[in-house]
Amino acid sequence: MATRDDIIRAREARSREVLALVAHLGSVKAAAAHLGISRQRVEQLIGPGAHPEVVATSCQDCGRPVRTSRHRPPRCPRCRGHLARTGEPWSPNRVAPKPRPTATHCKRGHPLAGANLYVSPKGQRHCRACARDRGRQYRAEERARRSSPARDVIRARMRPAPPRLEVIAPAGDPTDDA
Repeated sequence: MATRDDIIRAREARSREVLALVAHLGSVKAAAAHLGISRQRVEQLIGPGAHPEVVATSCQDCGRPVRTSRHRPPRCPRCRGHLARTGEPWSPNRVAPKPRPTATHCKRGHPLAGANLYVSPKGQRHCRACARDRGRQYRAEERARRSSPARDVIRARMRPAPPRLEVIAPAGDPTDDA
């Protein structure tokens, strides 16, 4: 019968084998697939913090602490996103883009000032003349859509409403003094 020490030694040997396999294959997920067990079981066997593919380090661009894989350069999510958007690494010394000058006229040439300027609750500036023109165009299109020939054909096919019944007072009614 196996003693308690033998069981512990066997378990430690198995953990070392699994850890070596994880290091060889490069990830816990690949080792789990190779062994035919779950990723959680592999992590349980090799112990916490023993993942060779995950390393705690600092971001190479901004210096924030980050956990990263050994296959990827150490970048925090902010720096990775900036690199993906702009194609250049984030730098704390970077020059911010110049703010766009405030428009004085809309794209149709109306002045964006005085009574013609509408500032939305979100702070966006809109041209009232263009909004009025859009409203007129929308209402004209709606009128045209409502009075289309196809709609007239549909109305013509509809059954007419039944005639209204008139209430006739009975003969000899005291209210009928004529």
